[in-house]
Amino acid sequence: MAFKEYAYKEVGGGESLLASVWYNPGASETAKPIVLYFHGGSWVLGHKDMLSPDYVKELLDLGFSAVVSPNYRLAPTISAQEGPVQDAKDSYTWSQAKLPQLFAQDANVHVNGNKIVTFGHSAGGTLALLMASMPQKPLAILDVFGLKYFNDISYSTPNPAWSKLPDFDQTLLDKIKDEVPPPSSAPAPGGPNGPDFTNLRIAWLFTS
Repeated sequence: MAFKEYAYKEVGGGESLLASVWYNPGASETAKPIVLYFHGGSWVLGHKDMLSPDYVKELLDLGFSAVVSPNYRLAPTISAQEGPVQDAKDSYTWSQAKLPQLFAQDANVHVNGNKIVTFGHSAGGTLALLMASMPQKPLAILDVFGLKYFNDISYSTPNPAWSKLPDFDQTLLDKIKDEVPPPSSAPAPGGPNGPDFTNLRIAWLFTS
């Protein structure tokens, strides 16, 4: 299993949004489908390399030519629509139109940009679902616990468990909105020892 990293989009301030691409060297010359994976993290946390190598290997063993995982700009410095959703759409278009030629030149691997399976976990599952709105729809969508039904009362009802969290300085939490340009990579929301509340983004997410 091999790896390449590409800039799939240029945004303000000269920043490039990156995508990780895994593939099997010496793959068949027949152009095969692509998996486009979106990471979770409530659109506030996470990064493109959160996908387990075991999952990547399994997908490649199933016959996909490449597994693509893009970073996207994170809220709340930018809205979910302008950041995660728009960047996900642009990564989908890039995988369709640009990746096949790039990969043929760089890795001598042929990918079929007209056959993309979108895959995501949690907030990434929502992005995977939203790709069904693109002019050329995904071949299939795998949504793992994606967020849905945003008008449901559960989204506006406080979680009693969170009342046990320590008090955070609101002035400090508000500094997250000063992160300009919006970051496109942040720590994963969990970990072996639970959330790290010394991280501003994690503290903000659990109290917002």
